[in-house]
Amino acid sequence: MADDSPLAIEHLTRIELDAPTFVRAAAAAGYRLLSLRVRTPDAEAETDPWSMPPQSGVLRETRTILDAEGAGVLGVEVFPLAEGTDVAEFAPYVESAALLGATTLNVVVFDPDMSRAVDNLAALAALAAPFALEPQLEPLPYSTVRTPTEAWELARSASPACGVQIDTLHFHRAGADLAEVVAIPRSARAYLQLCGVTTRSPSSPYQLRHEARTDRLLPASSEADVESLIRLYLDPLMISVEVPNSRIPATLTDSIPYLGGLRRSTLDLIEKVLAPTKRTLS
Repeated sequence: MADDSPLAIEHLTRIELDAPTFVRAAAAAGYRLLSLRVRTPDAEAETDPWSMPPQSGVLRETRTILDAEGAGVLGVEVFPLAEGTDVAEFAPYVESAALLGATTLNVVVFDPDMSRAVDNLAALAALAAPFALEPQLEPLPYSTVRTPTEAWELARSASPACGVQIDTLHFHRAGADLAEVVAIPRSARAYLQLCGVTTRSPSSPYQLRHEARTDRLLPASSEADVESLIRLYLDPLMISVEVPNSRIPATLTDSIPYLGGLRRSTLDLIEKVLAPTKRTLS
């Protein structure tokens, strides 16, 4: 059973596990909040191993395990907006997000036409509105929306319901500035995706994507500054760790100690950031 710490965990951290197994692993490691992948992040993908439509057995099983473990879903991913996107095709997965109890939808943009991207994001916001789900646009250095500023401009042009989701790795790889995040209203920043970041940066889009999906540092081992971003998400604490590591075997048995160690070291880091304010997580 997960305890009362508000720290969440992203499915990408152990994306090799299907949703039911990931929920079991996360709960056993002490998390009570998590994100889940309900569809592929690749706009051009021909197959989708993560597909979780509303009436599927995997969704029912996942919902049952969430309830049994006392765990909740913070967000679901991924909703990619590309040149040929038909937003209507997202409708079943928006419903799945609602059935899982999520509050946000993770959105990425690969469309070079920003006017069309705004229209598609607005259409997604309209789909999500009846379920009280908030589309959160995540800037990626290998996408057509790279920085927090670009993401916020697109999000607020699309709908008041849209916000921006910051990831510490993508923030640093895009060369973003902390002032860009501060300029986004706190109410439009649902939560921070946290990992450690090396000071050496990959040079190609392929390498950036590979690093993001398979090889991240623990937050406590970061070579780049992540503490400044953590400070922007402390009141209340809205942080979810996202630290995939392809060297960890893709089993439930191996995942639990990895997720547990990640949780403990990250909570220690957050306590360190909180120390000057005399506040604690307890």
